[in-house]
Amino acid sequence: MLTRLIPPGSGPNDGPGWVHATAPDAEERSRLATGFGVPGGLVDHALDPDEPARLDREGDVHLVILRVPHAVGEDADVPYRTMPLGIVVTAAGLVTISPSPTPVVEAVAGHPRLTLADRELLLLLLLEKTAEQFLEHLSRINAAIDRAEARLQRALQNREVIELLRWQKSLTYFTIGLQSNQRLLERLQRSALLDRPEDQELLEDVITEVAQAVSIATTSSHILGEMMDAFASIISNNLNVVVKFLTAFTVILSIPTVIASLYGMNVGLPFQHLPWAFAGVSLVSGAVVLLVGWYFWRRGWL
Repeated sequence: MLTRLIPPGSGPNDGPGWVHATAPDAEERSRLATGFGVPGGLVDHALDPDEPARLDREGDVHLVILRVPHAVGEDADVPYRTMPLGIVVTAAGLVTISPSPTPVVEAVAGHPRLTLADRELLLLLLLEKTAEQFLEHLSRINAAIDRAEARLQRALQNREVIELLRWQKSLTYFTIGLQSNQRLLERLQRSALLDRPEDQELLEDVITEVAQAVSIATTSSHILGEMMDAFASIISNNLNVVVKFLTAFTVILSIPTVIASLYGMNVGLPFQHLPWAFAGVSLVSGAVVLLVGWYFWRRGWL
C-alpha cells in the first residue's frame, strides 16, 4: 500500500515529496520504480526481514535501512521484535518502505517541524523517532519484567520463568537491532548525505539516544539473564521446602497410625482389658506426636 505523506511540490523540488510503501505488491513496486525512481533491488533489501541496518547507494539513489521496534503483542511468544524500515533518498524526494505498518512513520508524519519535503530533516526525524520508540518499548519491557519478578518470588512452577524468557528474547532482538542502528549512524556521520551543520548536530543527538537505548537493552538483558538463573534456584528451593514439610508431616502422622495398628491386632496386648486403655493409647500417641513435632521444629524441618 502506497501512502503519500507529503504531496508533490510542497518542498524545494517538484518531486513526489514523501511516500510510504507498506508491503508493496508487484504493481506498487513498479510504480515505485517508474514514478519515484526507486530501483527494485533496493525495495527487496528494504523488505527483507533479516536485513541489518546499513547504508547503500545505487547511482544517485541512497538507501538507509533502519531496524525499528515492532510490537507483536504481550501474549505472543516474543512480544517485541524488530523489522527493517527502508528510507530511499532520491533527487526528487524521499520514499520509506516497511513490511508492516510502523508507528515511527506515523509519528514523523505528524511532526510539527515537518513543513517542507526536506529530505535530510525527514531522515533525521525518522532516526530520532526510532530511537524514542526503542526507549519507550524498553520501558514497557522493564515494567513487565518487574511484574513477573513480583509473582516469581512466590512461584513453584516454571510459568513465570517461561514468561521472563519471552522478554529475554525481546531484549535480544532489541539489542541486536540497536547495535546495528548504532553502526549505521556512525557511517552516516562520516558520509556526505548529512553535511549541513544543523543536520550533524541533530544526528549527534540521535546517536546519543541510540547509545542510551543500547546501554539500557544490554544492561536489562544481562540482569534478566542473571535473574532467571537466580529464580530458577528459588523455584527449586521453594519446592524443596514444600517437599520437606510434607515429608515431616507424613512422618508425624505415621506415628499414631503405627500405634493404632499394633493395638488393632488380634493378639494379647498390655492393658487391653482396662477401661482407660483407649484413652491411654490416644494420650501416648499424642505425646509422641508432639515430641517428634517439637524435635522436627527445633531442627528446622518444619
